Formats: sequence, C-alpha cells, structure tokens
Amino acid sequence: SRSPAPNSMLWQSLYNRLEDLQKASEVSRDLLMLAGDSMREQSINQSTSIMYPKTVSCQTESVVCQTKTSQTSPTTSKSVCQSSQTDQQSPPTTHTNTCQVENCFCPSSQARSTSTRWRRVFNAVGSMVILLLMFTMLCGLEIDHDLYYPVTWYPLRSALGDWLPSPVVLMSYQTVSSRVW
Repeated sequence: SRSPAPNSMLWQSLYNRLEDLQKASEVSRDLLMLAGDSMREQSINQSTSIMYPKTVSCQTESVVCQTKTSQTSPTTSKSVCQSSQTDQQSPPTTHTNTCQVENCFCPSSQARSTSTRWRRVFNAVGSMVILLLMFTMLCGLEIDHDLYYPVTWYPLRSALGDWLPSPVVLMSYQTVSSRVW
C-alpha cells in the first residue's frame, strides 16, 4: 500500500507559496518605510512653514500714487501708481485700500472684524428681544375658563397701561370632571 508521506509536488507548491509570501512581506515593509519617511518629511516641512510664515500682502504692500503734470499741456496731469513692498511707515501721499484678506492683522482688517463682532452682538440682542415679544404677545393659556398670561406681559401692562392688548391664547385646555353619583 501507499505511504502516508506527501508527494514532492505538494512540498514544491508549499515552498513556492512561502517564497511569494516572503516577497509580498518585503514589498509591504518597503512601502511602510517609504510612507514613514514621507510623513517625517511632511512634518518637517510643516514645522518650518509655521516658524517662517508667508507674509500677508496687506501688511507689507503699499500703493503710492503721485500726480505728475505734463510738460506739453499745463492742464493735463497724469497719475502714476507704484506698488512697493515695505515694512516702514508710508509717506503722506500713500493711499491705503481696505484689506480684502479675511483674518488679516492689518489695521483696516482689525477695524472690520470689530464692526463684525458688534454687528453679531446687536443681531443676537435684537433676536432675543423679538423672541421675548413674541412669547409675551402670543403665548396666553386658558385652563378651565381661567386665562393665564405670560409673566412678561404684566410688567408691560403696568408700564404701558390699558392700550396694550391681551396676549393671544395659544392653547385652551378643559379638564373632564368625573363625578361619581
């Protein structure tokens, strides 16, 4: 009869598959090393860009406009504008434009952000006042033929008098009495 030992084809197939697995693991290791190097490089690039950020154009660029009179005709004048990169105080003939860059640190942008902040505060306060008035005038309640007005309506009534209308009854509720005879 036959011996229980596997034949040589099975061992060869197993050996080939193990070689393929080893090659795949080497490729995977190489790819992981490349990815680690790439991430390390990217981290170094990001840290140098944080240390040396790009300058914002509205902080360093100034536009200088000069008016020159033409020699041929004394009534004709030419306006010449020149853009220069400078960190110094600009001369009195410099015309500064409003900054269009969002979250910039130049003075014109700071003024705009302050006005935006105040606008948000006024919008929030205005919205709260409108909601309070809506609650005061639209949230009356009637339970068993008894009227209940919002607590905010009573101070207005005492301040403004009888000409303030009663709030709109938003909900009416009647209890069912269960009397046993």
